[in-house]
Amino acid sequence: MKKMLIFGLGHLANFVCEENSNLKITGTIRNLEKKRDHNCEKVFFDLDSKEGLESISNDFDYVLINFPPSSLSIEFIKNLSDHFKPETSFIFISSTSVYGRGTSDESSIRTGIARNAKALIELEDHFKSLKGRQVTLIRPAGLIDEVRSPAKTLARRTEVKDSQMPVNLVHTRDVARFILFVIENDLWSEEYNLVSTIHSSKKDFYTSEINRLGLLCPTWLVGKTPDKLVLSSKVSLTGFKFSYPNLLS
Repeated sequence: MKKMLIFGLGHLANFVCEENSNLKITGTIRNLEKKRDHNCEKVFFDLDSKEGLESISNDFDYVLINFPPSSLSIEFIKNLSDHFKPETSFIFISSTSVYGRGTSDESSIRTGIARNAKALIELEDHFKSLKGRQVTLIRPAGLIDEVRSPAKTLARRTEVKDSQMPVNLVHTRDVARFILFVIENDLWSEEYNLVSTIHSSKKDFYTSEINRLGLLCPTWLVGKTPDKLVLSSKVSLTGFKFSYPNLLS
């Protein structure tokens, strides 16, 4: 059985472990005493620790990197390749925040200007520059599932601007399924946007979601901000089928 290491055993990793049936998965965790539901082996790792990677075996077939970018993690991730054997393949979880306004797919220029976006672009470029290492980049849109929903944040507001804009979201389970799909189908040295195929308006989607959660609906305002629409053009060519192509259904 092949082995995968997940750096960052968080919400997405839980879905990966649930969907997995063919890999032996180990995940890094900052507190081994804290109860976790992840169905995988756990190993201590903390970016702030002086131990570094000493406690982490280099004998993995796949490494999934799912760290939020920070001054610490950027330098750590850039040096990560040196620790693992040359045949270890990497999957780096980026974000659709690397794109600016307008319609974007994998061929588009990455013009995201937020600090998070700039850090992700820097890391993407680093992985693209690695020689002799199989790396695939996955850019999920905003994650949504039975536990996590951006509607909970919007429901705290009295007014929401730009209600006509399309939403760019993806179900967390589809992200987990696609990570495993990449491995099963050897889709290496590629980059994929991962966004549900049906883009409802912000008003339509969040009204439905807020009602489902039993929360108070804000007033929806039409704005002048240019739309941002991210497409999963390359995913559609792989044969992968979204379980949740329409998040309203």
